[in-house]
Amino acid sequence: MCTKKCGRYAPYLNALSNWWIMELFGPTERCDRLPTLNQRILQGDQMATSNPTTARRICRDCGRTEPDVAFYKGRRACLECRRNRITYLANNPDAERRPRREAISDIWTRILSHRQIDTNGCWNWSGFRDKQGYGRISHVTIDGTKTGSVLVHRLVAHLKHGLDISQRKEYACHRCDNPACFNPDHLFIGTPKDNSADCKQKGREKHQRGEENGGGGKLTASDVENIRRRRLAGETLTAIASAYGVHHSMVSRIVKGRAWKHVD
Repeated sequence: MCTKKCGRYAPYLNALSNWWIMELFGPTERCDRLPTLNQRILQGDQMATSNPTTARRICRDCGRTEPDVAFYKGRRACLECRRNRITYLANNPDAERRPRREAISDIWTRILSHRQIDTNGCWNWSGFRDKQGYGRISHVTIDGTKTGSVLVHRLVAHLKHGLDISQRKEYACHRCDNPACFNPDHLFIGTPKDNSADCKQKGREKHQRGEENGGGGKLTASDVENIRRRRLAGETLTAIASAYGVHHSMVSRIVKGRAWKHVD
């Protein structure tokens, strides 16, 4: 708590100009914690020089800097110049406009800046990854449309293999089974069915069936064939179930083709 006249309002008065502080407190009673206007400007210049991230923005149209002019967040043109340009373009539809499309070379520069190559030749994404391990990139202009967050491997497949990134039925599948990889040579375009078949072929299904589930099943493919053969011979469900140590309902499902469908 400040002991002079400013009291608990000292933090708010930091933003006031020097003459306004003098009007409130006079030349002798001004709080020592409140820097003068020149001191604040000097501190801001030193901060901008020592830390480039806090440097004041310069308007690309008029050349003025903060805080003389206001800026939208993330914009390179000041608020006044943006309003003037919007009015000018509205009154002159045929006027030349700034290009909105991001060059492919610029996109590749952004992508390759996050590339880490491992011993398998995978280009691992060093940026943000989602819960499944897939890399994501934001604010990319694709075919003239600015997108939000997109999967990196799908973007690379679009640039190199012609994947329609707007179609969810077109997948960018990995040959290397590495979600973080975006090497174009490790990607191929496929349908959801192709992706499932590739996953099954490599034994990467989340729910394995029969003998492939890590030994958790009681039956094998040959057992299933024998169960169906014994049932056709007229043996009861209960007797077959007792012989294989399963419930009679499981035997019924096997016979009707509702379980172990992949075994003919």
